[in-house]
Amino acid sequence: MKVASIKEAWEKANEVFPTDYIKDENSSERAGYPIFRSTAEGHYYDYICDLGCRLEVNLSDGNVVNIWIEADKRDLRIFELEKQVAKLTATLEKELDWKPHESERNVAQAEYQRLVDGVPGGSAYYMADNDAIDWICKEFDFDPKKITIIHEIDAEEINRHRQCRTTGKKIDRRPVYCATDYHYIRFNTTRWYYEVWNGQLREFYC
Repeated sequence: MKVASIKEAWEKANEVFPTDYIKDENSSERAGYPIFRSTAEGHYYDYICDLGCRLEVNLSDGNVVNIWIEADKRDLRIFELEKQVAKLTATLEKELDWKPHESERNVAQAEYQRLVDGVPGGSAYYMADNDAIDWICKEFDFDPKKITIIHEIDAEEINRHRQCRTTGKKIDRRPVYCATDYHYIRFNTTRWYYEVWNGQLREFYC
């Protein structure tokens, strides 16, 4: 079977292949090229080999379908370069040794979580945004029109070179009140980021 593009090749492979599939990282590493294996139970021997110029669709009944890609040489070169970049990126990610990170200048998630743990039992409660804004204005004399209550913060990672990045995941930081000396509110104004922790107004660093 011959097709004119990589996109068309995968479309044909999807027509032939009997189930959904995902990349088999272990098999790919051993083979030296990407291998995509069926996710269905009993279909381990249904898999697709991405050989660059063709897709080899291997079916558990013994049939093999080769889908040849007669694309423009420039397209194939771009595709090969993209695969090399992906491989180098994966190697770099491993070398950088990314680990979960929290700024030491902010309230630790563990401290916040201890406060939240009191919510189910009734010793603490989540504040409504309007109540949190009223409390901030009463305690610290802010303009309520300039306050936005924040419910989530970005999860971060740090690598061996002390470089930080966000992971795309969010962490719960809804306003919680237990007592006059035990509460938390994360908020922004039009120009600054803040958090209130146990009556103390602090800048929030991100």
